[in-house]
Amino acid sequence: INISSLAAKEPNLTPYCSSKSDAENYVVNYSDIPEIVNLRLPVVYGPGDLETLSFFKMASYGIILVPANIEISMSMIYIKDVVSAIQYCCQSNDCAGIFEIDDGKLGGYNWADLAQIVAKVMDRRVRLVRLPPIIFFGLGVLMSVKAFVTRSPEMLMFGKIPEILHPNWLVSAGKLEGWEPQVKIQNGFKNTVKWYYSQNILKSYL
Repeated sequence: INISSLAAKEPNLTPYCSSKSDAENYVVNYSDIPEIVNLRLPVVYGPGDLETLSFFKMASYGIILVPANIEISMSMIYIKDVVSAIQYCCQSNDCAGIFEIDDGKLGGYNWADLAQIVAKVMDRRVRLVRLPPIIFFGLGVLMSVKAFVTRSPEMLMFGKIPEILHPNWLVSAGKLEGWEPQVKIQNGFKNTVKWYYSQNILKSYL
């Protein structure tokens, strides 16, 4: 099982996307194992995840910065459902191919959807602040410089910006027959926020 990403569908977008596509091709073309699974994941969130922390951190301030004039649709999945999908593939006798999994929400989510859900979970008003895409590229440059100086990678680096601005990150490939997600996003967000609070990750930002 190769844990891949929806990014593999856009190999020319960023080096990360290209690496995911190359990995899928490698395991298929250079393996003598017939039951190869390329499991493409959308945005993964949940307790322990620090990559989506910036979204919840902004929500704790009451604002979420998003690109202006770009309507984004994205699929999401809670980490517990990712684990159950991997377990299902391990136990299945005929699981092979490319599969894209999510939480089952048809059409995915846009920024307004996510802002509404996180506002309810955190019990506070959250509004979207739409900024020109060029601002995000500027932030990407600053974060890349910071990462270079501190030798510590940042989530919002320059190479990540084209992915953030890409309008469509929805699942579309083969469905993993026999497997179904169990965690709705409202419960998933609630569990995630509780974990951040328990670790004092968000508390200092409130």
